[in-house]
Amino acid sequence: MVLQAENQNTRLKNEYENYDISELDDWIKISEPPECGFSFNSPQFLASLKSESEKFGPDLVVLDPWNHIAASDDMQSHIKALGEIASVWPTGEKNPAVLIVA
Repeated sequence: MVLQAENQNTRLKNEYENYDISELDDWIKISEPPECGFSFNSPQFLASLKSESEKFGPDLVVLDPWNHIAASDDMQSHIKALGEIASVWPTGEKNPAVLIVA
């Protein structure tokens, strides 16, 4: 599951239109961004992300870029952002790995 704040669906379409990706439907999901935007400070975004992650059940979550997740560059903001990220994923064996693009 890849969450990107800088690439639109048009760019992704252009990058993949020359490939046969029909067999990837069970592995890749591209969705429209929620109305509230890419905001880990938004309860609406967190609820939407939690719902989608429960349906999709990712093994890996990629968050791109970090500066759209943490409100600022201080340690408190980073700690808060990491807590918000952890709050939406299942725990235990179903807990996905998380990759953050800085």
